[in-house]
Amino acid sequence: MIRLLYAIILFSIVSCTSKKFQTKKEVDKNGFTYERVEGDNSKTRIYTLENGLNIYLSINQEEPRIFTQIGVKAGSTYDPKETTGLAHYLEHMLFKGTSKLGALDWDNEKVLLDKIRDLYEEHKLESDEVKKKLIYGKIDSVSQLAAKLVSPNEYDKLMQNIGGSNTNAYTSSERTVYINEIPSNEIERWLTIEKERFSELVLRLFHTELEAVYEEYNMRMKDSDYSKSYKKLFELLYLKHPLGTQTTIGEADHLKNPSWLNIEDYFIKYYVPNNMCIAMSGDFDMDNTIKLINEHFGSFAMKDVPELVLPKEEPINNVRTAEVLGPDEEFISIGFRLGNNESGDEKYGELLSKVLYNGTAGLIDLNLIQKQKVLGAFTWYWQHKDYASHMFFGYAREGQKLDEVKELILGELNKIKEGDFDAALIKSAIADFRKEQMKSNESNYRRCSGMVDAFIQGYDWSDVVSNIDDMSKITKEKLIEFVKKNYHDNNYAIVYKRFGEDTTGISIDKPKITPVPLNRGVESSISKEINEMKASKIEASFLDFNKDIEHLDFNGNTPLKAVKNNINSRFSVTYTFEMGNDHSKDLGVAINVLPLLGTSEYSPEELKKKWYSMGVDMSVRTWGDRSFVSINGIKESMPEAISLLDHVLREVKFDSLTYLNFVKDELKSRENNMKNKYYLFHGAIQMVKYGKLSSFNNEFSESELKALDLGVLTEKVLG
Repeated sequence: MIRLLYAIILFSIVSCTSKKFQTKKEVDKNGFTYERVEGDNSKTRIYTLENGLNIYLSINQEEPRIFTQIGVKAGSTYDPKETTGLAHYLEHMLFKGTSKLGALDWDNEKVLLDKIRDLYEEHKLESDEVKKKLIYGKIDSVSQLAAKLVSPNEYDKLMQNIGGSNTNAYTSSERTVYINEIPSNEIERWLTIEKERFSELVLRLFHTELEAVYEEYNMRMKDSDYSKSYKKLFELLYLKHPLGTQTTIGEADHLKNPSWLNIEDYFIKYYVPNNMCIAMSGDFDMDNTIKLINEHFGSFAMKDVPELVLPKEEPINNVRTAEVLGPDEEFISIGFRLGNNESGDEKYGELLSKVLYNGTAGLIDLNLIQKQKVLGAFTWYWQHKDYASHMFFGYAREGQKLDEVKELILGELNKIKEGDFDAALIKSAIADFRKEQMKSNESNYRRCSGMVDAFIQGYDWSDVVSNIDDMSKITKEKLIEFVKKNYHDNNYAIVYKRFGEDTTGISIDKPKITPVPLNRGVESSISKEINEMKASKIEASFLDFNKDIEHLDFNGNTPLKAVKNNINSRFSVTYTFEMGNDHSKDLGVAINVLPLLGTSEYSPEELKKKWYSMGVDMSVRTWGDRSFVSINGIKESMPEAISLLDHVLREVKFDSLTYLNFVKDELKSRENNMKNKYYLFHGAIQMVKYGKLSSFNNEFSESELKALDLGVLTEKVLG
């Protein structure tokens, strides 16, 4: 009888959970059927047009703007082996227009483009370098003639004219995504532009755009130690699969010998409505918007998408090791390979990553970073379709060997296997995920990114919405079992990034390209038509600083500005101090060392655990003229969090050993910065602007740092 009662209760719990995120089919006022999921805070609707185009719509009326993302289920893993980098290059070409958009004399331009296409195919097949250069000279010459028949950059100009911003695109291994942000009254003009854009492919201004891709390749694969290490790690993890054998940017030889025909074939295969999605989040009417989308994209023809069959990887039974040399700081990259997006590994992998590293109280945070055993370390989990990659990164302190960093990081992973962690950390991690989800839903961009990811991965929206609830069912014992099963002493890859000269990198020498003539002040007929389309007016709503913001006094002498959060149950509080590095360099030091310290009541580790258990992040930063201490988290913790921060600021305890290690790590970071070309370039700009008064130089010397009085630093915080 007791067993029967237990079974009934268990069934009731499971039933309630499943009903909480049930998918409902409904019909809008225009007769379009859509799906929604009960319990979805974003209230997303998912439509599927008759031609298979997936539409994700979510309302957020915080401002009269709409973020849009158009996703294509194809990326670099879909590239032909002989022409890698194709998906990424195609992404660039989708900004160049069509036979209407950007075209001033299409009939004559097409004749020239056909000649250029044939020359590129001839160039690809030719092996003699002298002859290849002669062919490229012909390409350059004909391109000059074709460019005279073009109104350049019309897509970008149209987006600017309708008030668009954040116009961009990206390509990764399994997707290509086109991004815009538009005013809420410009949906129809945006759809008109995008319909034209995706209606056909015209490889216009091909060789000048190729020059931009060459430069991008050189920056990534020749000049970036991080990109080289990442590439090498994936080569070790994936010996057969395109995740490791092909890069998004492509191989140098393939980029130098592009196939025009392969690019056109790729567009025809994958840029079809049943292989694409449109995601929109912002201030708009869903019923009217889906009607407009159907009017513009409903005529696109559905086509069969060829199945992509990719090679399977053998298990990793021995540690795979490689070394990368370069001028930047030294670090290690460790990677484990896990299951596909249907294996269930993703929930466990994401939770494991959060338990190990969350920026506050993960095992790596507390045992390695807080205790100053490494200069830096973190981990993140990346789910692909066929596999997943769980990566760990670590940076050595002064005099520390990278192998020691490796052992320290793997040691924290082994603690999970051994059960040497508090089960409460899982509960706190789940709360952290919920807080991140709330923050994500505040952003139209992040909402759209989540929708596109669901489409690319083939996830049901109900599974996306229920993900954290499902993750919350993972117990400590289940997590231990997962780690023991998938993370062994010999089934990973590791890349050592060491300081040195890399003589293996291949850079692409740019061919001789004559700057093409730009036709200014002209536009195509379709551009004129779109610019003449009328849009409804948006009623302006301006912030009233006196009415919309509460002006209070804190403790009778500190001004407090407050705005109520009506979106969700998250809070954010920032303490602003009207002093910064320009006023007091020791204040900057005191603020930056603050997260490493404890108080009269809490040790540093206990304090971190306290913040994390409350679901609150505490952060500090210092500018030239101001310093900031911020906390943010769930509303229920706000009073306790403010009280705890007040305690920290009043009762902080500086200790000499922590400060000594802070100085060592600060000096090591400075040494690493001096090896970083981007840091040095930024510094050079500051020096040109401000000379000796540049904040770039406004820091203590090594001897000054070591000589700072802890009492003075304490006073800077307490004062």
